Amino acid sequence: MLFNYVYVTHRLEKLQNWLEHLVKNVWCDPKPHFYLRLLEPELQKIVRETVKNAKRRDYLWKPIREIHNICRDQLSPQDRLALIKWFDDNNDIESLCIGRAGINPTTYTDISKINAQLAKELETFCTNLWCKVRKLKPVQARIGTLSGHYKEFRNINKTATCPFCGLVRLEGTFSSTQEDYDHYLPKGTYAFNAVTLKNLAPICDKCNKKFKLKQDPLHTKSKKTRRKAFYAFSTLNSGINLTIAIAPIKGAPLDHQNLTPANIKINITSPGREEELTGWKELFKIESRYKDVCCAGDTGGSYWLEQVLGEMRLHGKTPADALYNIQRAAAESKWADTNFLKIPFLDGCRDAGLIR
Repeated sequence: MLFNYVYVTHRLEKLQNWLEHLVKNVWCDPKPHFYLRLLEPELQKIVRETVKNAKRRDYLWKPIREIHNICRDQLSPQDRLALIKWFDDNNDIESLCIGRAGINPTTYTDISKINAQLAKELETFCTNLWCKVRKLKPVQARIGTLSGHYKEFRNINKTATCPFCGLVRLEGTFSSTQEDYDHYLPKGTYAFNAVTLKNLAPICDKCNKKFKLKQDPLHTKSKKTRRKAFYAFSTLNSGINLTIAIAPIKGAPLDHQNLTPANIKINITSPGREEELTGWKELFKIESRYKDVCCAGDTGGSYWLEQVLGEMRLHGKTPADALYNIQRAAAESKWADTNFLKIPFLDGCRDAGLIR
């Protein structure tokens, strides 16, 4: 990704704390009989409040009890220890992304190998924690709302651009809506991290719903090869550098108003981060999207080039001076108005002789 987010703590983290207590102190340390008092005290109160409402579907009491009984009756002590290790590993999102030795991702398919019923119950329960339980009034009273987290998040992360593509503006703190939160490691694939805030990052609607979807950053498309992935809250900059070359097709003269993707060659590098870079480009279709912007009319490449040519016509500047002025202004706000792409595009236009 182009730049990293700063992680923001929030009461929503309680969801993960409750889940951790369930895994380690209830399910993997099962008792002969299941009692409500086994739960974390705050979760106990929520369960009592939610089960009183007969009209509300039970997302807590019944599945918690059923998973407890499966772990008690059908899992060996070694299986339960493995479950704890899988929980810890799957919630260490940074280690999974950087490929730290000894930390391995566990899928629901992996869990089904020791118990298919357990895998099914866990997937449903963890998904409902995010999709249903988080929105219950007794829960929101204790952990707040996603919109509240988003406002706090954007107060800290002020860059108003999606870091996964750099092309789309994110909603601000005064907006009546919020951006989607992407489960970077898909919640339907990996166990236990559906409510892990470090696995959740605001993302633009296009990146989330048209490009990434349920794709897995940790494996190639074949699903056979493990790879590293950019981590949204890393303190290490991605170091991405982008250059653009523009060339005619089969000897046809270049027309800056009618550029096509075939005229554009984009080279994106990130020294030492080649695996992460390849995955990012693949997940979000980066190169084709950037070429599309470079070939756009009044909002992309043609407009950017016209700015330079306009400086030359209206103010009598040399190509070098006009280009310098436009790029200097763009460099001051790299992530605004797609300036990170505008600068190398104009360099490519200069080198191709379109600015002279």
